Parts: sequence; structure tokens; C-alpha cells
Amino acid sequence: MKFQIKRIPFSLIDLEDSRYLFSFYDEGSSLVESIKKRGLFQPVILKYEEEKKKYIVVSGIKRILASLKLDKRDITAALLDAGISPIESFLINVQDNISSRSLNVVEKSIILNKLLVDFNEPEDTVIQKFLPMLSLNPHKKVLEDHLMVFYLQEDIQMAIIRKNIPIENITPFKNFETEAREKLINLVIVLNIGLNKAKEIAEYIEEIHLRDHISPIDIINNVIQRQEYEQLFPKEKVSFIRKQLRLRRYPNIAEKEKNIEEKIKKLKKTNNIKIAVPASLEGNRIEFSFQISSPEELSDIVDFLLEIKEKKELRDILASLEL
Repeated sequence: MKFQIKRIPFSLIDLEDSRYLFSFYDEGSSLVESIKKRGLFQPVILKYEEEKKKYIVVSGIKRILASLKLDKRDITAALLDAGISPIESFLINVQDNISSRSLNVVEKSIILNKLLVDFNEPEDTVIQKFLPMLSLNPHKKVLEDHLMVFYLQEDIQMAIIRKNIPIENITPFKNFETEAREKLINLVIVLNIGLNKAKEIAEYIEEIHLRDHISPIDIINNVIQRQEYEQLFPKEKVSFIRKQLRLRRYPNIAEKEKNIEEKIKKLKKTNNIKIAVPASLEGNRIEFSFQISSPEELSDIVDFLLEIKEKKELRDILASLEL
């Protein structure tokens, strides 16, 4: 595609018209310094609109804004032919950016939303043609996940990018109401919650919601607004959230686990041995593990095991696991 190259005054560029733009998260100062030291290597792409008597930015908005910070009055631009369609103009910007850098998840979400809403591309076309163009798998779920990101508040979008949160870690909350979804996604960001734990939290909340007819936002607020929650470190907060939700989802099992924990504490007389029961009590065996640094320690552990063999607490624990 051939372009006409010209110097265009900033006074003739409409900086408010963002129909072709999708850049998100300005890295600002580094680009300003680069242009200041080395100049502008690549011209921006503009398209003249007769009705406005101004040029519309197709690609290069960051370079334009950086040049304005340097008090420049005009910029070198490649001018698109007015006959090029809006969707073609937009895709020129997309390809221009893909060829020079990696797009972040928010930018991909903006592109997909524009294709569907602004340019009226059919959903199937977006899935089959444009998702692969953005290095995404051509599946409807992938499209839905990115559209969820598009509708998040800007500060949450920014945090996702800055902390490099995988989109998979926040999608378990996709179908929740807006307030609960954003609250939970913010927890994923702040507490660095991984995919499996995010799924577990989402499942507990959904199941409690369906059983007790309590809104997801009330369920999570009931946990994180407790005084003891505020006093915990981030990793402890994740464990606290999971534990409290599980207690509410499975009150019978949770009560049984609490009783077993108390009985294990009564049995233990040494820190050299660990006693554990199966997760979620799904099994009927107790696990004993230990480490030693001397034959004497091993002898103490053997004596301990022989001693607890007749203890009521041990029989009670085994009986609880059989139920």
C-alpha cells in the first residue's frame, strides 16, 4: 500500500477522535526521551476527513502525544487514501502495532469490542479470523473472556497489565454480577491468587449463592470485612477466604475437620512428626510423616506411635474418616 508522506501541523489533527485507536497503558517518558534524542523514525498514519476538515489518527497516537510534550508543532505522517474503508483503516493500525510490539490483554479486548460493536463484524468472523490474528485460539470462550476484560474498570485493567495477571486467573468470575466480579478480580490481583484457587473460590461462592439465595457480593463481603481478615498477611488472607467459604459451603464436613484438628493437637507431643488426614476428608487413612537427625529421635517417634495406638483420639479420628 502506497502512502503520501507529508508534515502535518498538530492543529489539523483531531486528537479527540479515537475510532481507530486501541492503545492502553502509556509508557510515556521513555518514548518522549527516545524522540528527543533520536527523532521520529516511523511516520504516524493519518486519514483526512473532509467533513471535519481535519486528519484522524489511524496509528501512532503515542508518538503524537510524545511529540506534543516536546512542544513540536507538526509531525511526519503517512496519509491514507480517503477511499480506504473504516474497517481497513482500523486493521492497518492493528497490523502496524502487531508488527512492532506485543499487545497487552486490554488492548486485545478493545480491538475485539471495536470489531463487534463499531465495525459490525459478525461474531463468527471475529472468532475465526481475528482471534488468530491476535495470537488467540479461535474459540467463543476466548472471545467472551476478553470482552469481560473490556468492561472492567480502568484501574483494574491497569493493575492486570502492571502485575501481568494471566487472563485465566480472573475468568472464573466472568459470570458474576459486575460488583462481585470486580471485587473478586481485585482480590486475585492484590493477593496474587492462582488459577486453581480462583476456581475453588468461584465454585464455593456460586454453590452458596444457589443454595442459600445470597448474592455473591454479600458472600465475599461477609468474609473480607471481618476484623481478623485485615490482620493477616496476603497468603494468609487467601487461606482465610478459602477456609471461610468452605466452612459455609460444607458446614458438616467443616465441623468434622475442626474436631479432627483438635484431636490431632491432643495426640501430638513432638514437632518432629506431622499427622494429616485426606483433603476434604476424602479417604479413610491417616498420614504420619517425620524427620530425624539422630537414632534417639527415631526411638522417641517409635515410642510415640506405640503410645497413641491405644488412644481414644486416634480411634475417633479413624471412625470419623469411615463415615
